[in-house]
Amino acid sequence: RYGFKIPEETLTLIPEARPLVEKLSAQRIRHELDLILEEWNAASMLARLANLDLLQPIHPALTFDSSMRERVANLHTYRGLQHLSPWNITKGGQMHDSDLGWLLWLMSLSQEQVSALNDRLHFTADLLASLFAASMMYADQSSVVGLKPSQCVERLESYPVNAVEAVGYVAKDPRVKELFDEYISKWRYIKPHTAGDDLKALGIEPGPRYAVILRQLRDAWLDGAVKTEEEERSLLRDLLK
Repeated sequence: RYGFKIPEETLTLIPEARPLVEKLSAQRIRHELDLILEEWNAASMLARLANLDLLQPIHPALTFDSSMRERVANLHTYRGLQHLSPWNITKGGQMHDSDLGWLLWLMSLSQEQVSALNDRLHFTADLLASLFAASMMYADQSSVVGLKPSQCVERLESYPVNAVEAVGYVAKDPRVKELFDEYISKWRYIKPHTAGDDLKALGIEPGPRYAVILRQLRDAWLDGAVKTEEEERSLLRDLLK
């Protein structure tokens, strides 16, 4: 941040001290990396750590290749695009300012690598769940191409929203980027006008059938088969038959 440089005499001490990194606690290392991922020039800082060979001593899975640098370099641009309000709140837990950085950095790792890295760094439960989700989506992002909106929603709604958003930011295929953005900005908010109380008033016994009917109604809205409340009521009558 201040443009300081490490003196040569200090640089010469790093190789001898490098093995001591593995003795540092998970909390201490993760805290320092959290702070780095909150900085505007996080990509340069992580690249410097990699060049000094100070990431591998933390864990062999912790690397910083060119694709990782490209993703993290756009961290603050992506923060300005986020739809979450606020970013740090997710379903069921608390997220932090550094978490988007972690997702952009590590999404290209395998599930096994994420798990092994968690053994070393002890991520929060919410961040770990998002890292696993981002890893799965990043590796299989092209699978959403060609899906109907309802199918896309069914696929993505099982993942934490912040993970979906992070992978959508970096998708190379514009079709993938568009689908992820539609899900984040519009599709996930679409719900039928019919609710459980309406089904109960129609004499339907509460149970699993409610979820099936409401999902069919929502899918119809998502795929354009229903465009008005009257059309929804007509579809509901057909489903109840």
